[in-house]
Amino acid sequence: MTRIIALLLLHLPSAASADVAAFRAADADGSGALDYGEFTALVGHMAASGQRVARFVRDAGLHGTAFGRVDLDGDGLATPAELLAAQAWIDWYRANRQAN
Repeated sequence: MTRIIALLLLHLPSAASADVAAFRAADADGSGALDYGEFTALVGHMAASGQRVARFVRDAGLHGTAFGRVDLDGDGLATPAELLAAQAWIDWYRANRQAN
């Protein structure tokens, strides 16, 4: 898992070290990917740190919807690459929404 995260950090600077720490904390089985329960824990960690989207997901109880959007290949796991893709989409959406 550490190698995957390190490689992603080299290529995608939007992944903050706090996000990596939250991922590691949520990855209870150390598999390098999050199942639904671990994803829910990740949302909790990120919401507690003040991330707006995570707070919205937690407060609205939209964990299942969010997990379905992150799990791009439908294998029941959220990988670091899928999470970073979701974050990139959120960043793109925010930038374009504010520009219009």
